[in-house]
Amino acid sequence: MNEVLAQEVLNHQLNGIMLHAGMLDLFIELDMPKLERIQEHQLIDEIKTHVKTKQKLFRGAGKMPKAKPDIQPDVNIPNVETKAEKESVARQVTRKWREWEVKTAAMYSKAIEKEPYCKLWSKLRRNVDHEIKNIDKILNCIA
Repeated sequence: MNEVLAQEVLNHQLNGIMLHAGMLDLFIELDMPKLERIQEHQLIDEIKTHVKTKQKLFRGAGKMPKAKPDIQPDVNIPNVETKAEKESVARQVTRKWREWEVKTAAMYSKAIEKEPYCKLWSKLRRNVDHEIKNIDKILNCIA
């Protein structure tokens, strides 16, 4: 297991957890319960994925790669009043989420190229591809 690659993946996953925590805060503040629930579930899924990744990396290498997030949740809630303004913010944030996941997919593709025998990277890549499809569906539902 490439320790630098493992650390990069774990750092990115932690940053993703922070991203979803910030999005959850935003949708709570905007009183958008459907998007709030989506982010709550996504945050839980991201945490589970991170824990499982750490477990597999540790069991494969016999030591725990160090990781820490680079970002903090962005809880600067814009002052919005109308439904249209809330939907506009929701679209912007969801597009940023999609951009994040596209970067995540590229990172896992790079990991697959470096370690093509590692099933973990392929599984994580498939999960991200599925998530991107779900984000596209969410974007289509936001008026």
